[in-house]
Parts: sequence; C-alpha cells; structure tokens
Amino acid sequence: MENQDKDRHSKTRPLNRNLLWMVLLSMYVFLLSGIGYIAFWNQDFNDPGKLLGEYEELRGEYIETIKNAYSISDSTQFNDDLFINNDFYAILNQSMESSINSAGDLQELASQSFNIVLGAVLAFLSATATMMIQNNNKNNDT
Repeated sequence: MENQDKDRHSKTRPLNRNLLWMVLLSMYVFLLSGIGYIAFWNQDFNDPGKLLGEYEELRGEYIETIKNAYSISDSTQFNDDLFINNDFYAILNQSMESSINSAGDLQELASQSFNIVLGAVLAFLSATATMMIQNNNKNNDT
C-alpha cells in the first residue's frame, strides 16, 4: 500500500514541477513582452512627433490668432517680439520643455523595468539549467 502511494506521488510530482515551471516562465515572458512593448514601441513618450505635435499645432493657432488680432497679413510685417515677450508663449515653451523632460523620465523608467524583468528571466532560466545539470549528475552518480 505504501509503495503504491510513493509511486503515485513520484509520478505526479514531476508533472506538477513542469506545470509550475511553465506557468512561471509564461508569466515572465508575458511581463517581458508587455514591458518591452511599453518601452520600445511608439508610445506618446518615445515618439517626439506625437509628443510635440499638439504643442506645435497650438503654437500655430496662437500665431494665426495674433496675426488676425493685429491685422498682419504680410509675413514681412510679422514681428517675433510679439511672441517671445508674451506670457502665453513663455508658458507654452515651458510646457513643451517639461513634457520632453517627463517623457525622457518615462522612457528611462520603462527601459530600466525591461532590464530588470529580463534579468529575472535570465536568472530563472539559469537556475533551471543549474538544477537540471545537478539532477543529471546525481542520477549518473548512482
């Protein structure tokens, strides 16, 4: 009776280990691919065209509004001092600069997260390989 219980446990035990290993590996791969997608795919924070496009549109609309307000139809009459000394223009430039800085921080955070998860996957696979080699050495010694 005890031999049957031992045989049953010894047969199901490797299956449970393999299933656990596959679940852990699939979770690591899922995390790695998700963070890799966020870190390296064109998101708002790592695509300068998307990031600054709205600000450029807003700046263009503002310039047109000022031209219309001062009845400037000819671009030769256009004076940059109207924009550079204006508070709105300064706020817009400051907003663009802060968006660029925060986007760089987000990109750095995503890259670091990707490197951490990649290191965890490699450590997991290395530990698995070490355990398999040690088990093979134990089996060969006996």
